[in-house]
Amino acid sequence: GLQLQQDPAYQYGLFPVRPITIQHIIVTTSTTSSSSTTTTTIIGDSSNTFSSTNNNNNNNKKKNRKIHLSRNTYNAIYNPITSYDAMRGWSDPFLTEECQQAKDWQLTSFPSCNGVHEYDLFEANTILINNGYWRDVWRVQDSMGNVEVLKMMRYAHEFEERNYDRHRRDAVAMERLTSSDHVVDIYGFCGNSGIFQYSEGGDVHSMVFGHNRRMYSSVEMLKVAHEISQGIAAAHSFDSTPDFPYATLAHTDITPTQFILIDGKYKVNDF
Repeated sequence: GLQLQQDPAYQYGLFPVRPITIQHIIVTTSTTSSSSTTTTTIIGDSSNTFSSTNNNNNNNKKKNRKIHLSRNTYNAIYNPITSYDAMRGWSDPFLTEECQQAKDWQLTSFPSCNGVHEYDLFEANTILINNGYWRDVWRVQDSMGNVEVLKMMRYAHEFEERNYDRHRRDAVAMERLTSSDHVVDIYGFCGNSGIFQYSEGGDVHSMVFGHNRRMYSSVEMLKVAHEISQGIAAAHSFDSTPDFPYATLAHTDITPTQFILIDGKYKVNDF
């Protein structure tokens, strides 16, 4: 759910639109005295037909016009990327001739594999407590007895370039935000795995929709809303300066499950 933002001078070049017309559509507008119906059909594919009706009192009219579509526009509308496409192992493009990183840290990572490998999943205190779409979440203890969270790739997914890069970006973003009290702390990172702060109180989704939900006061709801907004604001503004007043990352997967309760405060869980 994380996008590392490029320099504004280049940000529109990440996925350049090719000015090559490979398809066009015919828009046919037929107007009668009682209604106006617009039908759009893709040439060569009569299944892609849309219509709308608006009331007016004009005479019978019919008009055709062509709308040219670029390759990217056509694919985005009629052949959008699917989960299958996203899981072929391709890494998201970042550096291109037109697009460069805004900050050097966006290209780095800080793995600490020795520390991650010290955790033993066969210990009695190691418990599988949750999972997301990509990773399982284990409750573990370090050598000092501190309770933490170990996130590991689920066996249903491939260990491929796309996933390694996604989790690298997740880890480096959380490392950059360690100073924020509204973002979960990261203690270690290696490949698709990471060590994070443990939550004892569930997430916002459980608070609102869980079995233990209750009526909350206006003050309580305002407090939670403030904590959520502070986490998002920290992610979007931590790296801005007077000379570069732009966000260098954007959280693109904001859901109630992304905010977990730690020490009485809801924090951004991951990126």
